[in-house]
Amino acid sequence: SGAQVYSCQETVSGGVRTVTIGKKGADYPCVRSIALVKPAAEKKPLDISFARGRWDCGDFFLAKSWRWNYLGDFDQLDDAIVNRCPALPGKEIYEKHHSAVYAAIMHRREFPLGVTVSSKMMFDYRMAPIIVIAPMMGENAKGVPEFRDHWEVCLYDKGINLWYHYFENGRQKWYKASAIQLPPAAYYKANQVHDLKVKVWRNKAGAKEFVITCGDYQFQHTDERIPEKFQVGLIACEGRNFFYDLKVE
Repeated sequence: SGAQVYSCQETVSGGVRTVTIGKKGADYPCVRSIALVKPAAEKKPLDISFARGRWDCGDFFLAKSWRWNYLGDFDQLDDAIVNRCPALPGKEIYEKHHSAVYAAIMHRREFPLGVTVSSKMMFDYRMAPIIVIAPMMGENAKGVPEFRDHWEVCLYDKGINLWYHYFENGRQKWYKASAIQLPPAAYYKANQVHDLKVKVWRNKAGAKEFVITCGDYQFQHTDERIPEKFQVGLIACEGRNFFYDLKVE
């Protein structure tokens, strides 16, 4: 594709996370030191384009899943970011390499209940770009950010799944909390941009609720475990996934 490739590496020392941002093959990394303490949750809007030169890598951090022993990364395209994958067709990545292409990027700010998180995204075969809502992040033994309890709103060709991930006896577990499956004629198409939206709020009855929308379809899930404040981000998994923006309104 001729895309330039950037990487972010993070180390933790003395309560400060150092983010090293470098162009692949270059010897002039940019180093930023960022305190681990998050700012107070606020409803100030977030509107980030992932086009080349339009966003600041230092506003984000990479995170890993407890399930996998690696920290995935993203490549920069002209108009989007894409999880790093083998140079293979999407079908082959999904069938033979789906467990090796996981990558997650989280924004450093914390947001309160009462916002809508959205991202324009695309998959090149069947799945599975995700908006993630995480009330708290953990770290592994090496100080690498790692998910703990969190929610994943997962787009795939046949619909949208809402997964709840939690820890029990030191192990990550998960289950499908809710979902919508589309009729075949309305399946979300590969290589087409989809705008996934997740409203996180208290409904008119006072219950905590997700309202999840993409295209002409919408569903709700009410659950008191929905956090009062949380960080937001994106996960790419089970295939080649593209993200064009991230908004919180």
